[in-house]
Amino acid sequence: MTAKRSRLDIYADILQAVDKREGSKVTRIALASNLPVDRANKVLGLLVSYGLLRMQPQASGGKRYYVADRGLDFLDAYRRLRGFLAALSSTEGEAAGI
Repeated sequence: MTAKRSRLDIYADILQAVDKREGSKVTRIALASNLPVDRANKVLGLLVSYGLLRMQPQASGGKRYYVADRGLDFLDAYRRLRGFLAALSSTEGEAAGI
């Protein structure tokens, strides 16, 4: 059984999905981040309000999302923290004789 994702993990998954494919629509982001569309919409709104994403309305009525510079900074910090925590947990395992 997999562990439940934290909010930061979900934010990072969404930012990575948008970063991989600039100008993404909600459905594509929801599929890539493994979230229902309604929940993805809520989180996208939060990320836009935090300044991590930019939303651009389309003439057809849809929306496209782009990663802001602040979002790239978040992803960089998130990746460094995950790497640090992984290294720390492997060091603890060696120290405990696991």
